[in-house]
Amino acid sequence: MRDRLRVLVAEDEETILNIIRIPLERMGFQVVTARSIAEALSKTEREGPDLAILDWVLEDGSGVALFQKLKNRYPDLLGLLITGHSATEGARQAESSGFWDFLAKPFTVTELVSKTKRSAEFLLMKKAKDRSERIARFYQRILEVTASRDLTALMKGIISLAREEGKADIASLMLVDPDDPSRFIIAAADGLPEDLVQKVVPVTEGVAGRIFEKGSGLLIAPQTLEDLKDWPLRYGGAGSALCLPLISAGRVIGLLNITRLTNPQPLTPSDWEPFELLTRRASEALTTLRALLKAACLRWIAFSSFARYTEEGDPHRKGTAERSGQLTRALADLADLPSEEVEEIVLASIARDFGMVRIPEQILKKPAPLSDEEWMLVKQHPKWSLEILDPQGAVTGPLRGGIFHHHERFGGGGYPFGLKGEEIPLSARIISVADTFDALTRPRPYRPALSHQQAVQELLRLSGQQLDPDLTQLFVTRVIPQV
Repeated sequence: MRDRLRVLVAEDEETILNIIRIPLERMGFQVVTARSIAEALSKTEREGPDLAILDWVLEDGSGVALFQKLKNRYPDLLGLLITGHSATEGARQAESSGFWDFLAKPFTVTELVSKTKRSAEFLLMKKAKDRSERIARFYQRILEVTASRDLTALMKGIISLAREEGKADIASLMLVDPDDPSRFIIAAADGLPEDLVQKVVPVTEGVAGRIFEKGSGLLIAPQTLEDLKDWPLRYGGAGSALCLPLISAGRVIGLLNITRLTNPQPLTPSDWEPFELLTRRASEALTTLRALLKAACLRWIAFSSFARYTEEGDPHRKGTAERSGQLTRALADLADLPSEEVEEIVLASIARDFGMVRIPEQILKKPAPLSDEEWMLVKQHPKWSLEILDPQGAVTGPLRGGIFHHHERFGGGGYPFGLKGEEIPLSARIISVADTFDALTRPRPYRPALSHQQAVQELLRLSGQQLDPDLTQLFVTRVIPQV
């Protein structure tokens, strides 16, 4: 909300124009005067009025016609109609034309001040209410966007929300490169050429550099031009922009830039507060997500390393975890799952056979069918995998379900519990399809590897018995052609 209400006074008589202008300026209003429709529209093209006091008769038409044109541009505009008709007729004209009130000629300065004051009070209350509701709605959307645990989706959500809420032509997000803090990377943008995304900019360069140094935002607009003399700008007053820092732990980690080029309304200081809410939440979300991704990376390294260790010495199992993990990811991505759930399922695929280290090598490499005792031992490996991964039993969700139940059979009869159909966790059903394909296409001590075509036939045969039929069909039609 601007500091002063802006009032347009349109009156074809110069004397009356001044009689209205002077007391309004003394009341603290920002007053714009005009004697014609053309002049009024020209003077309000870039910044609209809050209140319009319009004479019925102007040099080139009626105040009513002007009011309708202004309302089309600025729907929240309030109007006072100046009319030479009686109070009754003036009230009727004002109401039928959408004006808030009227002034009947000849009116006194006291009447002018009183009606303008009441109009201003109504405007301020309405603006405060509208602003409060708008910020509440905006903040709810901020919470929704920043809840994402996918970095790309989070960044796209931030700039899309900024561009939409700011009625802007361009929104961009610049992040300090975590590997090289001396430079920004344009991490995401909406409205910029694609080749500018991922462009590198030194943190000391231009406006971005000054904001990085000061840690405070900048509004670039016609009304702030005087205050920007010391800034490294090439700005002649066309368009407007708001540049705000993203700050975490007292350090600038990025910049949010919002630019209006075609919108006739420039950004104003009133836009600062809602976008500060966005940058604050965005900073928290990005910092949290980066920490989670770092932890996930370390977790991934640990899982992969131990999986390779469990496969050493067995040429038939070497690389199984890595291959199965890739196939599992491909299928999980097609299942339209949240990215964090996909990661848990892939980790479960990698860790599912950790427990195999407790099974003697002579059993794992046995070229003949296993005895009942040996088979009972092998069936313990999902439980042992969880014990190795999580001795305290704290692992839950897709990670636990995928590891513990990946040998259940869709038609029943699997282990450890003989679950069937959708009783089996989705993570385990996904892993089972991917793992089965990998096993079929790799040699075993008791059989040679199958070709892809043979493996597809076997998958389809097992569909509905051992494997989830929907996931099997998805794997056969969408994943295998890419393998």
